[in-house]
Amino acid sequence: MPNKKTLTGSRGGLAARRPSADLSRAYEHLARIDILEGALSGAAFCDVSTLVALALEGLAAGHDREAADLLCAAEHISFAAQAPKGYAASAMGMFEELRHGVDTEFDNLMRRSEIYRQEDGGRHGTIPDLCARTLRRARSAFAEQAFGPAVELARAAELLAQFTARARNREPQRIAS
Repeated sequence: MPNKKTLTGSRGGLAARRPSADLSRAYEHLARIDILEGALSGAAFCDVSTLVALALEGLAAGHDREAADLLCAAEHISFAAQAPKGYAASAMGMFEELRHGVDTEFDNLMRRSEIYRQEDGGRHGTIPDLCARTLRRARSAFAEQAFGPAVELARAAELLAQFTARARNREPQRIAS
């Protein structure tokens, strides 16, 4: 079978798509989350636990891509919760070019998240509500100049918004609304 190229991932990069690639990606995210989850508490712990539970349901139902995307978002939330807040902000003053790159990345992620959210028609449910909460936390972290957590949360929000927009076009047996 020829190796077909397709657009994958939240960044839109080209990647070879193997039948087992999404399943493998899901288990890689799950292994990292298993390591990170022990240090989580509060809202981040609840959000990650919710996403992991939904992803495991998806894996059991054969929805490997959706499960991998949910686990990727959970991993970003895990990293955001554990990222140092003060050190990165003070170091940013020394690297204006880096700050510009962070600003650009954050703005692009937030813009794409909002576009996907418009495509989903303002739905409510577990994933759309978690996405909205994650977007609020990303904006708050960015305003506090906690750039590491802000970008990680923005990445998670983009994945969740994209997931919800795709779910609208799928059959009723999808993982979550």
